[in-house]
Amino acid sequence: MSIEQAILTIKRQDSALARFLYRTAKACRSFHVPGPRFLFKLLYYERLARLNVWHHLMRFLYYEPMFRARCDHVGRRLTLIGGIPQIAGHLKVFVGDDVTMHGVTSFVTTKAADDPVLEIGDGTYVGYQVTVSAGKRVTIGKHCLIADRVLIADHDGHPLDYDRRVAGCPVDTEDIHPVVLEDGVWVGSRAVILKGVTIGRGAVIGANSVVTKDVPPFTLAAGCPARVIRSLDGRNGNGGAKT
Repeated sequence: MSIEQAILTIKRQDSALARFLYRTAKACRSFHVPGPRFLFKLLYYERLARLNVWHHLMRFLYYEPMFRARCDHVGRRLTLIGGIPQIAGHLKVFVGDDVTMHGVTSFVTTKAADDPVLEIGDGTYVGYQVTVSAGKRVTIGKHCLIADRVLIADHDGHPLDYDRRVAGCPVDTEDIHPVVLEDGVWVGSRAVILKGVTIGRGAVIGANSVVTKDVPPFTLAAGCPARVIRSLDGRNGNGGAKT
């Protein structure tokens, strides 16, 4: 009998010995070593402080200098959280002052355009596992909030034509349309912003929304596809996304 078969026999409890071994393993797994609460609380905070010091040193001495070296411009007081964002391809990246972004983030492009650009304005926050794909240009304004796992793309990623897609051709340049997030935009978690979209100043995009058309300033839009739900801050929206 192989080791895998023996383990399966124990899991199935096919015999008295298998049942004994299964129960013994469960008892061992649930066993806990008692310890003084005060001591382990100190150990918890010691570990937390040690990891924080290490992460800050890595950020100051390693991650941020590498990121700055790769970008075309990075302003003052950049804060990277938990690593360094991935920049793939020949994308030009411009980052303003006081920007905070998570290290588990991807900025990518396509080989179709010669000078693709990603611009991130002052005071903007970019969350965990955000992906920005800029075929020509994606502009994120000042003081924007981009929540976790958001996708922003100014192109479809691949040609619609079957033969070109199978051949590995890039997306057609005429199918790339810039994306603009104006100042103060808040994009909720897991939202998708697609090509050609302009999201107006101060607008809010609900979580899990798919934005395919323009969103007016100071409105709340949500859904799949996203539609304007209401105006914000007492300002009058146009009653729906632009067609």
